Amino acid sequence: MEEYLNRLIDFYKVYNDIKSKKCINCPEDKEFIINYTVNDTYQLIYTCGGEGNCGIQYTIELPKYINYNNVTNDITFKITNEVNFNALYEAGILTESEKKAISDNIEILNKELDEVTMQFNIINKLQEKEKESILKQSM
Repeated sequence: MEEYLNRLIDFYKVYNDIKSKKCINCPEDKEFIINYTVNDTYQLIYTCGGEGNCGIQYTIELPKYINYNNVTNDITFKITNEVNFNALYEAGILTESEKKAISDNIEILNKELDEVTMQFNIINKLQEKEKESILKQSM
């Protein structure tokens, strides 16, 4: 983690240093590339653009930010919009296969919601914080 932060700080220091456009001992200009990857993350790439020691100096993978409230609201909205499928089936608007597809989709969405909630709790260490709060209250 410390190396990650040091590289990130270095990237922005060098990026903002307008005095040194060229790499040391290299005729090429420094390049700062912000790359969007296929897995929805960003990379910061610092390179001198040349060959050998002047190529890519390092690449920083930025973590993907997930807004818990937005994700859970989106999933909940999708689930609630599909809840009335039984009434639509009974009214003859949906076929049996459409009803099953919606039911399967709701099951997938519920699992996705459980997974996001579990990750949120792990990342934010909510269980440990709850235990600490209970211990403080009991003293």
